[in-house]
Amino acid sequence: MKNLLSKNIIPDFFLNPEYRKVRYLTSLFIMTIITISMVLNNIHYLGSTAYEVLEWVIYFVLTFGLIIANVFILVPHYLLKNRVVAYFVAAFVIIVIGLILIVYLQIFVFSGGTLIEKMGGTVIIVNCLSSLVSMGFLVTGSSAIQLLRYWIKDTRRIGELEAATLQSELDLLKSQINPHFLFNMLNNANVLIWKNKEEAQQLLYKLESLLKYQLKEATSDKILLLFDIRFLNDFLNLEKVRRDNFEFTITTEGNANEIWMPSLLFIPFVENAIKHNPDSNHLSYVYIHFKIAGRKLEFRCENSKPATKPVQKQSGGLGLKNIQRRLSLLYPGKHILDIQDEATRYTITLKLELE
Repeated sequence: MKNLLSKNIIPDFFLNPEYRKVRYLTSLFIMTIITISMVLNNIHYLGSTAYEVLEWVIYFVLTFGLIIANVFILVPHYLLKNRVVAYFVAAFVIIVIGLILIVYLQIFVFSGGTLIEKMGGTVIIVNCLSSLVSMGFLVTGSSAIQLLRYWIKDTRRIGELEAATLQSELDLLKSQINPHFLFNMLNNANVLIWKNKEEAQQLLYKLESLLKYQLKEATSDKILLLFDIRFLNDFLNLEKVRRDNFEFTITTEGNANEIWMPSLLFIPFVENAIKHNPDSNHLSYVYIHFKIAGRKLEFRCENSKPATKPVQKQSGGLGLKNIQRRLSLLYPGKHILDIQDEATRYTITLKLELE
């Protein structure tokens, strides 16, 4: 019960699985009070306590059935999909059906057909209209609660996504573009100026593109996949300048110029691949492949691993947990991440269902 005393009492009550039983019991209690009041209003024509209990059970089942049908069928299939007119039509239909069943039971079952004579047709019609309005408020009230629940869930998810994205961008800038990295690149460029001016110019141009991407384009919520691929190419080219025994390939199937992706999604995997390749004395590689088929995208990153592990682990990087968390926020239930860690090879395969 600690969480119920926190400032997130309402979101926790509606969303936290810990309070699922509390939500169900609260709903049952409210429905019990409502249906009992319906029975008590009609006890003047009931002949025994057994009939009262039976009437209450039937009222409870019918009313609760309407709420269940509304919450689990009408709201997700119509209201949440912006089919407002269809929702109200369907809600009106199930309310009328429920009301007809209740009226039939009252007139022909519980009162033995004498209710019309005792109350009169006008009173019954007024009661039916009153019940129609009451049941309408009950159904729409349950819809309002469901909409509130979905709104709280989406608001919390958006907040977590924004925080995770911002933290990813900040961590990435710290780990990839740091003073030590820039110092190495500029020092390599300085040496190349005296040996090969054209190669030095290419290195500086790639470094400029890399910085421009991270400081400008990567701050957008969505970018073209083509831009991300170009950045990965520049990043790996810079790494190749630093090492003689290093090679990489980036291949693409499909049109990367039509796919919009969250920024900085694939870079952590490539950074991780670089860190599995600290050996400069032997040939190391990074092979990247993108496959686009309809609204599905497959990303594969394979890299070599040295025969002997490095003594000290390099710092930086986002970490696998952070990457998985961001994927779960960006593509809930729409991604598969497979990791194969072998003796001399490390492979990551990420499959996404695009929106």
